[in-house]
Amino acid sequence: MLYTPTVAIQAQTSRVLGRGGVGSTLDASAMALGMNELQDNSWFAGISLSFPLFDGLSRKAAIQQSRVSLDQLDYSQTLLDQSLELGVRAGVLDLLSASTNIRFSKSASESARENFELIQENYKQGQVTITQLIDAQQTALEARLAAAFSIYEYIQAHLQLEFNVGSFIMLMPEDQLQAFNNRFQQYLTNQN
Repeated sequence: MLYTPTVAIQAQTSRVLGRGGVGSTLDASAMALGMNELQDNSWFAGISLSFPLFDGLSRKAAIQQSRVSLDQLDYSQTLLDQSLELGVRAGVLDLLSASTNIRFSKSASESARENFELIQENYKQGQVTITQLIDAQQTALEARLAAAFSIYEYIQAHLQLEFNVGSFIMLMPEDQLQAFNNRFQQYLTNQN
């Protein structure tokens, strides 16, 4: 309501219970003015009604500003919800990618290790040069490091997903962990 009126009601009464001393009786000048006796009782009643004619515009502006602020908060809430959902979806994809990367890097590491062992045997027999042996050793080492780094990336993706979800699985009791796994499997099923 832009123009809400303000109503005020006042009432007052007084009674003189006794008089004494100087001025307690009328003198000649007061009687000359037409006063015959002093009043022992008096009362007052009043009502006031006021309309805020000029405050209405500032009230209207304040209401509009509050509505705009509320709309901005709703929009911010929507953006936050979408950002959290996007973070969870990206986290799931990163986790799936990291788990696939672990399998491939372990396979590559195993193949590079087997290749190094074969080249090492061939070197012992004098069939390959030292350069080929060092290259195979370097490749095996790089593949082992890539496999170790893929595990690190998986752990990092897992922790980021837990952060986006809002709970850390390592700290959950067993029943909550099972409920989380069920919800996660249901989510993956619904996404496919």
